Amino acid sequence: MLINKKLLLSVILWLPLQVVAFVPLEQEQAQQRVEQIMDLSGINAMISQAPVLTEDQVRNISVFIVDKDELDGFGELATRIFEPSRLHKAISWSLLRDYDAARYQQILEALNSPIARQMTHLELDASAPAARSKIFEYAQSVRENLPWQRIELIRDLTDASGMVEAMVDVRLGWYESLVRSQNSLLPYEWRISEERLAQVLEELRPRVVRDAREWLLVNSLYAYRNVDDQELLQYVELYEGEAMRWYSKLANRALVDAYKEADAEWAKGVTELLGKPRGTTGGLIK
Repeated sequence: MLINKKLLLSVILWLPLQVVAFVPLEQEQAQQRVEQIMDLSGINAMISQAPVLTEDQVRNISVFIVDKDELDGFGELATRIFEPSRLHKAISWSLLRDYDAARYQQILEALNSPIARQMTHLELDASAPAARSKIFEYAQSVRENLPWQRIELIRDLTDASGMVEAMVDVRLGWYESLVRSQNSLLPYEWRISEERLAQVLEELRPRVVRDAREWLLVNSLYAYRNVDDQELLQYVELYEGEAMRWYSKLANRALVDAYKEADAEWAKGVTELLGKPRGTTGGLIK
């Protein structure tokens, strides 16, 4: 069979150009979908609050004896390390690793549904720092008359979303970073070994799981306070679907990985701050 050499040459020259042109387009579509998912799910709004929430936690740390200048240094460090654009980059990269066009389209459709949009809006309102006092006030007001059917629906939702496990991993990672940040500054005989640290984290886990479940329950009771049981059941069923279960695993992993990366930098930064000459006695409370 004769082959037209000019045609063959044109194909050889054309194909690489088309492949090069196609890959960026596919990548661009993937990035657009990931960005839409992060926006619709509330991840972008959540990480925008990270510096404020983290600095608030830093200023309530009880494991260090520090003066005002050192505390300010911790706050500035937290604001820089947990900066939204850095968290956004880490989370989006993680979501891109498992990109599947068909599945991500299903996730987008689920997140863009009226019930998901409504609930995400309520969840973001409840997650704002200013809402914390209102949440506790509401919890006290319903304490004597807890709606058990509502509680079961919320438990089903948290189980389907995997949020308890994600919260626990983030909290334990934060604690681990605090320990590591000071370990190298302690006399050798006072340092915590890797084996002991692993044991402590394992011992802490059940308590952190309990606290996470309790907080999610209280937060959800407040967030969905004006939503009827039928709407909440519809939301639970959405998260129990295959697409949202898969998304929850990816999103929670992305969040945990992003915070682990930030925690490692935080530990390094705190070590450097604590290693500087101090005007007052500091370090780990014995």
